[in-house]
Amino acid sequence: MKAALENALSSFDAGKLRAAVDEYEKKLGETTAAEANLTHAEIERARQEIRLRDWRDAVSKCEEVDREIATRDAAVELTELARKTLRDAAPAVAQHLCNRIAARAQGIFNRINPEPVQLHWNAERYSMTIVPDDRRFAMLSEESRPSSPWQ
Repeated sequence: MKAALENALSSFDAGKLRAAVDEYEKKLGETTAAEANLTHAEIERARQEIRLRDWRDAVSKCEEVDREIATRDAAVELTELARKTLRDAAPAVAQHLCNRIAARAQGIFNRINPEPVQLHWNAERYSMTIVPDDRRFAMLSEESRPSSPWQ
């Protein structure tokens, strides 16, 4: 055993030990730095996962807003179509209503007038004329109107 100890002491190289210790310390420093980097990377990964989740939520909300915009655009388009249709139909609707009003007015007027006349409503000018005299209904004076049997 003593011989083994002497053999070990004679083959011991302090420089190699110093180099091994230096290499160990270097590797230990690299390991410590790698562990610190790993910890930082894990924190950064967690932060990026939160950002990714927030981004996905934002994309989902953006898609929802896009759908709502498309729905509103379709509603606006439909409203404009309805507005155009109503605007284009307005003269015919007005003429129809005016004809009904003229017929009713003619019935009332003929009950109070001894001479039957025909009333004509012009929907474009919003005026009523009496045919054949071509007098405007609103211009009939008190003198030209017969006295009402209800007075």
